[in-house]
Amino acid sequence: MTAAVPPSMSLDAAAAIGIAALSAWIPLVEDARLAPGQRVLVHAGAGGVGGYALQLARSYGAEAWTTCSARNAEFCRGLGAHRTIDYTREDFRDAGRVFDVVLDTVGGEIHARSAEVLRPGGVLAYLSAAPVQRPGRSDILVIPAQIQATRERLERLLAAGLRAPIEARFPLERAAEAYELSRSGHARGKIVLDIS
Repeated sequence: MTAAVPPSMSLDAAAAIGIAALSAWIPLVEDARLAPGQRVLVHAGAGGVGGYALQLARSYGAEAWTTCSARNAEFCRGLGAHRTIDYTREDFRDAGRVFDVVLDTVGGEIHARSAEVLRPGGVLAYLSAAPVQRPGRSDILVIPAQIQATRERLERLLAAGLRAPIEARFPLERAAEAYELSRSGHARGKIVLDIS
């Protein structure tokens, strides 16, 4: 799938948008129908998907909260987070049932606990972050996001003015290093491989 890159955007930034931004767009904008005034919790806001999710929530007029480490709090605020929750010292459930939407990019126990912070009628949208446990609430909507690129989606993302948070750039011959950084789970934003 291809789309024209706006003249104001670098090729690195355009390449970094791809699947990560779609993985934020589809569950928030299309599935959860993000709206002004909603309160949204994005898990792992410093990650590749989370960074775009924060920007989208803010641009749609929602109040964006995120879980991240203290080291990444300022980074997440720079991407649009109104409030950060240090997952190493705080339990996001202490906020109570105050969220309209939760985007789960982590899975496991985080997924099960996320249902506890949704208001009745709220939406728990998640990516394929295994293992996923079904929450025991019938008054919320649980949506597994189906990520599929289309030209129209890519064009809308490219036109949305999203900033591509790029953690590192690697030449192709250092792809193994890039992969290890990605697997560490501690990269901020995206990792770009230069194949030119």
